[in-house]
Parts: sequence; C-alpha cells; structure tokens
Amino acid sequence: MPNSLASLRRQADGEHESARFRDLHRTARRMIALAEERLDAEMIAWGNFYLGTASIHLHDAHTAKAALNKALTYYKSIGSGVDVARALMNLASVAVDIEVNAGEARRLYEQAKPLMIELGTRRQLATLYGNLGEVLRLEGDYRDALKYALESYGIFAAEGDHFRASWQLSNVAHIEILQRNYQAARSSLDDAAAHLRIDPNSLGLTWCFDVWIILAAKLECWQVAAQLLGYVETIRGELGLLRQDGMLPWLSEPIERLSKALEPHQLERLIEEGGRLTFEAAWELASTCAAPKG
Repeated sequence: MPNSLASLRRQADGEHESARFRDLHRTARRMIALAEERLDAEMIAWGNFYLGTASIHLHDAHTAKAALNKALTYYKSIGSGVDVARALMNLASVAVDIEVNAGEARRLYEQAKPLMIELGTRRQLATLYGNLGEVLRLEGDYRDALKYALESYGIFAAEGDHFRASWQLSNVAHIEILQRNYQAARSSLDDAAAHLRIDPNSLGLTWCFDVWIILAAKLECWQVAAQLLGYVETIRGELGLLRQDGMLPWLSEPIERLSKALEPHQLERLIEEGGRLTFEAAWELASTCAAPKG
C-alpha cells in the first residue's frame, strides 16, 4: 500500500483514468490526511481535486463542490491557470451531471475556456469542448452541441485516446437521435464500439449503451432495450457508479415506455439476462435493432 504522497498521486491518476471512483475516493482521502499531517498544501489541493472528481461520479454534489472549491482556492493562489480551469470544469460537471443546472455549467465552462485554450493540452481542450457540447445539448442547441462533440472527437481520435473518443461518438449519436437521424446515430455508435474494443473502459461502456437504450426505445426494440439496461446497470453496480442526472431528461421516457411495453415478469427476466452479457454479446444484440431507411 503506498505510503508516500507521490505514490498516492500516481495511484489516484490510475484510478481516475480507469474510472474506479470508489477506489479514487479512498485514495484521495488518504492523500488529504497524509498531506495535512505533512503540511503539504499542494498535495492537499490535489487530494481535494481527486476527492471532488470521485464524488461527482458517486453522485455526492456536496462533497464534490466543497473539495473542488478547496482545490480551486489553492490553484488560484499559486497562479496555476490550467489547474484552475480543470477545477472549474469539474465544478461545471457537478452543475450539469448532478444538479442539471445548464446555466451554471455554461458559466463555469466559459470561465475555464480561455484558460484552457491558452494553457491546456489538446486533450484537456477536447474535454472542455466535449463537456460544453453536453451543456448545449441540454439547452437544446443541437447544432453547436454537435459541432463541439465532433471537434472534441477529432482531437481525442488523433491523440489515440480511445475511451474519450468513444465518449464523444456517443454524444454525437445522442444528438443525432434528438435530430431523428437514427441511421447516422447507429453508425456513430458502431464507430464508438470500435474504440471501446481497443479500450473497454467501463465508464465509456455505460455512456455508449445508455445512448443505445435511447435509440432502441425510439425503434421500439423493447427486448433489446431491456437487456441493454440490465447490462449497463450491472457495470454500474460493480463499480458503485450512479447514472448522472444530466442524462435523465432523455432516459426517463424510454425506461418508462419500456415498463409499459413489457410484462413485469418479462422485463425482470430480460434485465437479468442482460446483466450476464459480455461487451461483444451486448453489441451484437444492439446491432439486431435496425434503424429505418429514408
């Protein structure tokens, strides 16, 4: 078990990248405790940054905001613009993913944007564009949401970041569904699968298959939708993840329609069957749900 702050930060980086947010939450707490004991202000800030990040995915807005604001105060005090931008972006994620407050999220992303353009890496800028696209989608601005998602995808794909490339293709597909362009959405999801085969990140899988559930419901493929729901909920259960509230405006209706289209015992059986699917089996199942032509 790591006992130095440097090793704890490396461990936190790995847990963040692999979406192990329960583990990241524990590691961040250890970082904060050890850094406070050693009066290391920088590592206290990083511990709080990781605690806030983990808490977003564990749906704890109060802890996330308190921790991220502590980290933000430190980053501002030392003039680290790129870290200020990252903390602002995570606070924006709290606003959009948990509080479903698109206006506050947009304000924070717009505040972070010039800092990230000037100081951030291409991947960090792509993350900002992708998140800003999600806010625009929530606000109903599908044209600009699609523009940001495609720009974000292009950067991630060029950087070889397959997990985040799949995230943006899932966002593209979602926007295409909202535009009733179901064939294009299916194609985007197929492209997302190609990236997930290279990097089957669990968070990426849940995002992608959440969009597939929406598409399957639009196409009235109820048995497929039920099994895919079981698949993604099993992944979330294994990781202790919660579906972010920012997706509920679009997922609530399909899940409600699903419960009406199938008998309760049938729905329960299909969800249970879906929980046993592998990625390839889930994808093959999703592919049986054809989009109409024309």
